[in-house]
Amino acid sequence: MKFVKLLILTGLLSFNAYSDELLSPFQFGFGAAVSSINDDIRENESLGYELSLGYQFNENVLLETAYADYQFTNMNVTPWITRLKGMLPVSDYASLYLGAGVAVDKEISSPVLSGGVKYKVSKNWGLDVGYQSIFQVEQNDSTVTSLLVSVIYKPVLASYTPSIYKPEEKVFKEEQKAERPKPVKEDKVTFVAKSEVVAPKPKVVVVEPIQKEEVCTVKTKDYQLKEGDYLYKIARKNNMSFKDLLELNEDLVKRKNKDLVYPDEVINLNYYICN
Repeated sequence: MKFVKLLILTGLLSFNAYSDELLSPFQFGFGAAVSSINDDIRENESLGYELSLGYQFNENVLLETAYADYQFTNMNVTPWITRLKGMLPVSDYASLYLGAGVAVDKEISSPVLSGGVKYKVSKNWGLDVGYQSIFQVEQNDSTVTSLLVSVIYKPVLASYTPSIYKPEEKVFKEEQKAERPKPVKEDKVTFVAKSEVVAPKPKVVVVEPIQKEEVCTVKTKDYQLKEGDYLYKIARKNNMSFKDLLELNEDLVKRKNKDLVYPDEVINLNYYICN
């Protein structure tokens, strides 16, 4: 049990600072397995381990392949396990799951059933606690039941800094430059009674300001949802209407509650590049 506590403590202390990151759909797991094997002849308990590689298709479907060594005293049980889990998110940090699959050991295939809860400890790290049963192990109809406690790690696929463009109706005006007055030809001097010389006034040409309009191009980018995000807020921040946001993401239209989203989901957003 000390080994199990050490794994749990390692997962809780591995907390990464929050950042805008896109996570890979792949995940890696290492866990402890407290197992027992029961048949008509014997009952044996052991502490083993399991290594797993998983692929998250979406928030509801997870496919895993694992290698386990249960380290029983009287028999060698080291199966390769393939299981498909159905996930049910119950909060931003926890999901319940049920799984089924097959275990292969010494060319003998055995059905597998599992169930448990998966916790999100940080952006990259998680904890998986559940039970698993492997039926018809070897040729004596033995059943291996295990309590699995696994630390899960999801690598970062890409890091980015989200940029939000806010178009404003601006017209850039060039500074008004007055042309220098053209040299004026000297006219004949007119003498008045008081002998004052009157010269014609120079002509000043006023240049009208040139208006230059800004031309913008609409581009599309991926945005990964964060805690506290909701669609109306995201649409407003990116100067999009809620209708435009739904048209850009067809999967959101199919949901009954279109504003119900989860962290780490990736949606499409428009942004602008202006010349």
